[in-house]
Amino acid sequence: MDILKKYVEYMLLIFPMLKDTFSGEYKELPKGSIIAIICTLLYILSPIDLIPDIIPVLGVLDDAVMISLCMKLVSDDIEKYKKFRENKSGLEK
Repeated sequence: MDILKKYVEYMLLIFPMLKDTFSGEYKELPKGSIIAIICTLLYILSPIDLIPDIIPVLGVLDDAVMISLCMKLVSDDIEKYKKFRENKSGLEK
């Protein structure tokens, strides 16, 4: 259950991390991680999958596998971003 909680936390950090990266506020995200995140999002949002979403269970399973792979690839970067946000909010107080 802790892994699911961590994935949810990471998913909630991905969009602000990309926003801060593209705005120039956060400069530590490697290009490879940006590409992995964007490709994963495109795959999940695309109507064309390896296994069509209309197939029960299996259709969603390939999306879950893609999310899992992406999270494993960028987890260190998300942790660094999390620390960046914590430091940033500490400085603003």
